[in-house]
Amino acid sequence: MTMHGFYNDTTKDYYYDIALIELEKEADINNYVQTVPMVTSKKDTFNRHDICYIAGWGNIIGSVFDIQMSDYLQQSRMTVLSLDECRATYGDGIIETQICVQSHHSSACLGDSGSPLVCASGQIWMLVGIASWVGSSTCSPSYPSVYTRISSFEHWVRSVMGQAEYY
Repeated sequence: MTMHGFYNDTTKDYYYDIALIELEKEADINNYVQTVPMVTSKKDTFNRHDICYIAGWGNIIGSVFDIQMSDYLQQSRMTVLSLDECRATYGDGIIETQICVQSHHSSACLGDSGSPLVCASGQIWMLVGIASWVGSSTCSPSYPSVYTRISSFEHWVRSVMGQAEYY
């Protein structure tokens, strides 16, 4: 695993909350397992009108104190918030390397960290974010879920993967 060099778990700022893992062997791509391209900085224009989903196997109880992890992959459609909308809840601690999503009926929760936020770009689904943290101990949908914005780390991901070319 390669963690971003500026990530600091002690300060809990999570501005660089991203890591890459290398699989021991190639994934078996089939009807149930697919890849999703990561969004580039040129295509990261997602807003509240786009179709976006979060997914994860995190806690389904709705509390970080009472934990029951899901046996099934959960998903939920979410609304992408602007930076200003997210800052209305969390203040200036939210920066451009983060993206916030919210729904009236669901939220990311404990155990979802590292899970994807994908959005449709035409007919192509793109990886837009990685679950970073939730704003309440009850995983309440009243609070936005905060994700690491993939496009902010495009150059870092490509350098770790040894890819000089940008797609």
